Amino acid sequence: MKKTFCVWGIVFGIIIVVFGIFVMMQNPGSNNMVSTSFGADFYTYSYKATHEAAENIYYLSHIVRIGISLLLISIGITDICAFGVAMSNDSNKQVIIEKETKEMNDGALPPL
Repeated sequence: MKKTFCVWGIVFGIIIVVFGIFVMMQNPGSNNMVSTSFGADFYTYSYKATHEAAENIYYLSHIVRIGISLLLISIGITDICAFGVAMSNDSNKQVIIEKETKEMNDGALPPL
């Protein structure tokens, strides 16, 4: 039962890593705004402010996308390692128990 749980944990870790890579490869869009000027200074300045705000949002989306994808990848790798170690420890315990049982049976006194 524990081995099955560990295998499923490793599989879900792999899925999380793949999803993190998928998120990293997504394109958040593009910034198509171009600089322009109007006859009145107020409209030119407010357009420039809007353009800069749009650029900041665009760059922020890149930062968030990379951050989330790296977080998912690290969680997935940690999950794979944790369940791999748990499965390895379980297998090692089983081998040790089998060895000890065999040694005890080999050194046992014959029945009377």
